[in-house]
Amino acid sequence: MKFSTTKTLALIFLLTACSDDSDDTVSCDRPTKAGIQTIDVAQGDINRPFSLYVPTTYTGKSAPLVFLLHPSLSSGDITLDSDNFQANAEKNGYIIAAPTGAVEFGAAFAWNIPGVPLVGAAVYPPDQAPDDIEYIDLAIDAVSEQFCVDSSRVYATGFSGGGRMSSQLGCDLSDRFAAVAPIGGARAPRASDTPPRTVQCAPTSAVPVLALHGTADVINEFADNDAGIVPGSSWTYGVPEAMERWALLNSCLTTDPLIESVSPQLDLLQYQGCNADTWLYQFEDVGHIIPPDAPELIWTFFSKQRQD
Repeated sequence: MKFSTTKTLALIFLLTACSDDSDDTVSCDRPTKAGIQTIDVAQGDINRPFSLYVPTTYTGKSAPLVFLLHPSLSSGDITLDSDNFQANAEKNGYIIAAPTGAVEFGAAFAWNIPGVPLVGAAVYPPDQAPDDIEYIDLAIDAVSEQFCVDSSRVYATGFSGGGRMSSQLGCDLSDRFAAVAPIGGARAPRASDTPPRTVQCAPTSAVPVLALHGTADVINEFADNDAGIVPGSSWTYGVPEAMERWALLNSCLTTDPLIESVSPQLDLLQYQGCNADTWLYQFEDVGHIIPPDAPELIWTFFSKQRQD
């Protein structure tokens, strides 16, 4: 999407006016209608609308924005309707953006994630598929044009394929996202990975990362040595390896995390001495699901993170 000089300057003014790192009471002249709304995004010559949930607590004052990214074989509308993030947004006063991936996949959609196949090691998104990283970047601007968004508090979370996508946003849009929280899909790709189309995760600054993953997940396997993780698959390393990579990217002093028992079925692993918080909630004997307490755990983490 091309902006004229006048529109670009106006957008910069709006983003500046609607954002403040120290004052959550900043107000701007944006609509205050609550509920689910549609936002249009022009990506080249394609219009890619998506649904947005605005809590009743939104009054036109500076608000956080959370991107909720759907799993493969789903869509933004389905995820927004089925998950309990709306109740959490209502409680905590943030706006939810629920876009849909560019790739038609079965009867639904998947994300066009750089270097990641759709199935196995051979089925990739079509070469002509729109760039979903660019799409999310444009979507931030589209929401900010219509609502008073705090640009220092923009976040991304998602489940499974949406977890992989939110991880990739941490790699590619670290200048726009204050934190990411992949659920059942943490990754930090390296160019040396298999399959051969993989890319290098290269954030321009440290990225707060909170991963949530069940140890009994047989779709996106947890353990590094799980039998389902084989060279050339769409998931070539386990969660410990993914988090160790993020610990290195965030310049943590050690890749051995401090482990805290939250409950008999939940451990919190925190990497120490990092330039940005690097955490993993490890759910024992839990499979490929979104844990019921995920929205609250994620928002508690997000609420502590702001971009400078």
